[in-house]
Amino acid sequence: MLGIAFNATVIVLGTILGKILKNKISPNKEEILNQALGLILVTVAIGICSQQFSQTKEPIIFIMSLIIGGLLGTTINLESKFDHAIERMGFDTRGGIATATILFCVGSLAILGPINIAINNDYTFILTNSILDGVMAILLAEVYGWEIIVPAGILFILQSGLYVVALFFKEFITKEIVTDISLIGGILLLASGIESLGGKSFHTLNFIPALLIVPLICLIFSII
Repeated sequence: MLGIAFNATVIVLGTILGKILKNKISPNKEEILNQALGLILVTVAIGICSQQFSQTKEPIIFIMSLIIGGLLGTTINLESKFDHAIERMGFDTRGGIATATILFCVGSLAILGPINIAINNDYTFILTNSILDGVMAILLAEVYGWEIIVPAGILFILQSGLYVVALFFKEFITKEIVTDISLIGGILLLASGIESLGGKSFHTLNFIPALLIVPLICLIFSII
């Protein structure tokens, strides 16, 4: 749990540093930073997707998970509920909270980090992820400001949940499950990157349930 707390703390510190630097950045430089952020997201996402896709044994699992998860998220109106919660906290729903949440919470290292701690007591992934998140928090805060602190709390809750689940069910967590979850995370990250570059707008948050659908479909395939 210390590694998870460290990850969230680094994001908070990165946000503070980014906010300090934000006041010294001109609007044209802010636009360049936003474009750089989008390019970084797209590049990282393509790398994750290509790596994880080459390792998946049953592509139909992530395809079905993405479709079912997207339909489920749309049915329960997940993105609208998230936006409403952000508005109640006084933040702009068009800001960077959604992008930062996807970036910090659905990346391969963010998912594998707490799982690897629970199963192998190995902090390598979580520490690496913390460094990357800290750098991205600085860039995000330079563009969006204090609101980037919010995803740090979301990340802490998510990783804590993953840690507890992995601790109690580590015998059932297969490599295929981790691979497909990471692949979907990469796809969602790619969607966020395209949006940051001014491309097509995706209802990315509505696809979050896909991450939970993967283990269920893997279980069904194992029975079949």
